[in-house]
Amino acid sequence: MGGQPEATMTRLTKSNQDATQQKPSTISKATEYAQADETINDDEILLHARPCPYWFEDGDIVLAVENSTFKIPRSILSTSPVFDGMFDMDLGGVDDRLDGCPLVRIPDSARDWMVVLQWLFLRKESYTSALSFMEPELPDRNSIRFHKATSALRLSMKYILPELHNIARSILYDMFGSLYHDEPFFWFSCEQAVEAIAVAEECELEQLLPSLYYGLTVQAARFYDAPPPDADWARTMDHAHHARFLSLHSLLTSLYHA
Repeated sequence: MGGQPEATMTRLTKSNQDATQQKPSTISKATEYAQADETINDDEILLHARPCPYWFEDGDIVLAVENSTFKIPRSILSTSPVFDGMFDMDLGGVDDRLDGCPLVRIPDSARDWMVVLQWLFLRKESYTSALSFMEPELPDRNSIRFHKATSALRLSMKYILPELHNIARSILYDMFGSLYHDEPFFWFSCEQAVEAIAVAEECELEQLLPSLYYGLTVQAARFYDAPPPDADWARTMDHAHHARFLSLHSLLTSLYHA
């Protein structure tokens, strides 16, 4: 990796200034944060309004993800063959460094990494703790499960974390695998339906697509007489997804007015 411009390094260092002053010193501290899941506000951490719980004095690698940085022990990531292979290489000659550690930039979502890191640290403690994190008994449970499952699916597929991937798949199948649910099916927003469609396509969960497209179509029909092409959620859909949605929306509307 090439040398890092001084201005960017200054920004990265400043963004972690509070975190380095209040660093947890042991891995067990991270599990305390993760187990108290309802106290973790991703937005506050990502905006640096709170110290990141994953910045350790004894960490030996720094991940830079979007505007966030995580200084963690490599052993936490070694369950991934992708990272394990990276660590087999000599990182001592890496030019980009932060707080004395190799700095690795990753083109992912920092919010997704917050979920996966919480899982990985809790998994070191026990499978039960990690599973409870993914399946919390909290208010707004469906939205929380959705956020964690979609984040976990994206990264577990990319970095080959089969145990987490299977759990996240099971959660999404439980939520969207059938139109017949004990709980109301249409708890989700159009934005969440669009994200779920993209994740299902990316992670090869084709069986979920019929119920997801149907759910998006019904939700859109509830709020709009015609699909709004300028809606934020509509603009995020790729051409093929949007074309399928428009076709289903037209069919559903024609049946309703028949």
